[in-house]
Amino acid sequence: MSPETAERHAFERFANEPYYPYCEEAATRAAALLHSMSLLEPFEDGNAAVGAACARMYLEESGEPISPPAGAMAELVRGIRSHKTDLRGAALTLRGRAA
Repeated sequence: MSPETAERHAFERFANEPYYPYCEEAATRAAALLHSMSLLEPFEDGNAAVGAACARMYLEESGEPISPPAGAMAELVRGIRSHKTDLRGAALTLRGRAA
């Protein structure tokens, strides 16, 4: 995990308040996770796959599972990495994939 990603989540644990205060809905928080993992690349390999899986699991555990068509998560990551999809766009995309 990159120092930037770790710092965001450490802040939430120790300050007991969200790092992203505008991210109250599950889709937005999952998008923040995916966005961070896609751009910061905290792992040596598989950042896109891990980020997409974590976002899906986060939504499922939040009671808001998604059901994206094949290739949709990879397309979302490509949009994030090319800066064509911002955090808000990623959240709207995830919200639109509700199961």
